[in-house]
Amino acid sequence: MLSTLATKTKTKLKDVKSLGQELLSSKAHINNLPLLLNFISPLSPPQFILESLLSLQAFFTTILQEHPLSSSASKRQRSKDSAKDDSEMIYHTWLRSKFDEFVRSLIEVLVSSEPEEPLKEVILDTFMEFVKMGSGGKFNSSIYQKLLHSIINSEAPAEFLSDLLASKYLKYIDVRYSYRAALQFPCLTCF
Repeated sequence: MLSTLATKTKTKLKDVKSLGQELLSSKAHINNLPLLLNFISPLSPPQFILESLLSLQAFFTTILQEHPLSSSASKRQRSKDSAKDDSEMIYHTWLRSKFDEFVRSLIEVLVSSEPEEPLKEVILDTFMEFVKMGSGGKFNSSIYQKLLHSIINSEAPAEFLSDLLASKYLKYIDVRYSYRAALQFPCLTCF
């Protein structure tokens, strides 16, 4: 962790932008994905978080449109196309693990006391886009439940985040239903 922080302090914003541009330009730069994920942290400078977020959002949005990363979708795909190369399955599994890490990192930043409110709003909007499209275009309640669980159990004040979630997203019935269930029965969001 200390070496990661030391690396972050030496890194310039243009380096983070370059990592993102390379990742989006070619699969040959897929190793930039974990590097960008390292910047989605409450300890990172806000501009690094934002730059990484924009690149990772574009990357995962494209990936999710091409190949839904949900477990059930990948199982259906494997059963339909059993001749699929093992390397493709390994790559897809790795991408799924990186998407899960991305979701965890977004939640960690959202519920921390570090970033400013405007950055948290951008992160929440990004997060909710993935809730919307994370399961092949259907409401992805599992990642949404993780967010609710983290808000409910957060040690940092979460009023801003709760108010923002309520004002922007409770107009959607699936979001409202899960939100109310989590508030009435907090144990439902435990895993």
